[in-house]
Amino acid sequence: MSKLTIQTLATLAISTLMLTGCNDSPPATQSPAESITNTPTWVLASEPEEAQSVGEAKASALEGEQVVIRGRIGGRKEPLTEGSSVFTVIDLAIPHCGDNPDDGCRTPWDYCCETPDTITTNSVTIQVVDASGKPITDDLAIEGLSALDEVIVVGTVAPRPNENVLTVRATGVYRVDD
Repeated sequence: MSKLTIQTLATLAISTLMLTGCNDSPPATQSPAESITNTPTWVLASEPEEAQSVGEAKASALEGEQVVIRGRIGGRKEPLTEGSSVFTVIDLAIPHCGDNPDDGCRTPWDYCCETPDTITTNSVTIQVVDASGKPITDDLAIEGLSALDEVIVVGTVAPRPNENVLTVRATGVYRVDD
């Protein structure tokens, strides 16, 4: 694949992620399961087994493959954006800034105490999708997700323009209770 093609794919992926929050389409109707339980179908009630770390997934995940990844929501100042189904997850092996009591960081979930290279190497972009693969319109924060939550994500690996980019189209998210 040529360098221009890789750059074009990377630019397209980033643009798509940035525009996801700008979707003006009306909210999707609830599925029958959601209307009975009031819990979106992407919210998992039980913990998926055999989750791999973000680092393991980045090293081996192939486009189209089903993955189960465990990590912590973070990696940027606003890892959950209102009205967007996209968030970032960081490998649990990387301590967030709040783990260091001397740091005093007001936004420890952005991992500003780490180098940008460390964040890139140890992060994955998650886009929550419905059963047909379309991004959901749920507000992830309203459903109980927040920065620094430990989560397990189940989904399919999206196209990978290079080994530094891993995006998972998640059909399920489980919030790990402390």
